[in-house]
Amino acid sequence: MLANGLAPYTEGSVAEKTKCEKILLKLLEAHYASVYGAAAEVVGLVLKFQNSQSEVFCIGNTFREESTQLVSLELVNAALPRLSPSQVLYFLPGIMGFATHPGAKCREMMYDILFWIHDNFR
Repeated sequence: MLANGLAPYTEGSVAEKTKCEKILLKLLEAHYASVYGAAAEVVGLVLKFQNSQSEVFCIGNTFREESTQLVSLELVNAALPRLSPSQVLYFLPGIMGFATHPGAKCREMMYDILFWIHDNFR
């Protein structure tokens, strides 16, 4: 569906979109390469469908809905162990944009990501 430019949920349905994003997050954390590899491929298609990675991960300015912003941060958090330091640096400006975010859950996830980066790349 994504390869043909079709969303896997009903356009305008926040609940379906959120459910789809949560399923992808759960699959990215799977222990089997065949599962998280397929999930990563779908995430790649989502990014391509969105036209560019920078659009998706300028998270604070791209999405209006806090739930979508939170899922985007959760995707970055789930991907962190598989990223090189230079790839982490690519996402850092978008992550830091949450320092003044009004949503406590988004700020909490931002801090979780920053603590993980500090603990693993110092």
